[in-house]
This record gives sequence, structure tokens and C-alpha cells, in this order.
Amino acid sequence: MSWNPFKKAKPATKQTGDWEFEREVARFNQLEGATKKIYKDTKKYGEALSALSKAELRIYQDLATSPVALDDLFREPLQEYAVCAERLDELRQELASRNQKTVTEPMKK
Repeated sequence: MSWNPFKKAKPATKQTGDWEFEREVARFNQLEGATKKIYKDTKKYGEALSALSKAELRIYQDLATSPVALDDLFREPLQEYAVCAERLDELRQELASRNQKTVTEPMKK
């Protein structure tokens, strides 16, 4: 075996750097997938809130047009229900708009 002082030594390969990079890429892909899922779920949540408001409005309209609404006993609770339903609808709209501003719009960027 001969020793050659002019032969360059091979540098050590940076396997740890490659492994760390691959790990970070995997974490990034996982985070991106989770972000897309949150975005989709947030949109579905907004749609569900809208559908709930529409369903409550339909229930009120059905009750208001029914013969039960003509009875004095049920007129006052029906009006209270209408006021509560309107207030809940306002709060749902506010929740949906804040949800849009804080979650959905930043994720689009």
C-alpha cells in the first residue's frame, strides 16, 4: 500500500444535512396539507351556518303562516322566536365574516 501526499482526501458527505432537509420538506408538505384541510373545513362551516339560518327562517315562515299563529296563546312566543332567530342570524353573519377575515383570506395568500 502506498501513500500519496498529493492525493486529495475525499470530504465527508453531508448525509445529515440531506436527512434534515428531507425531514423539513416532509414537515412542509404535511403542514400544507393540513392548511388546505382547514381552508376547506372553514368554507364548509360558513356554508353550514348559512344553511342553518335559512332553515330557521323557513321554520319561522311555516309557523307564521300556520293556523297556530292566529291563536293568542302562540302569537307572543312566535314573535319572541322571530326576534331570537333574527338576533342569532346577525351573530352568525358576524361570526362568518370574522371567520372569513381571520382564517380564509390569509390562507388564500
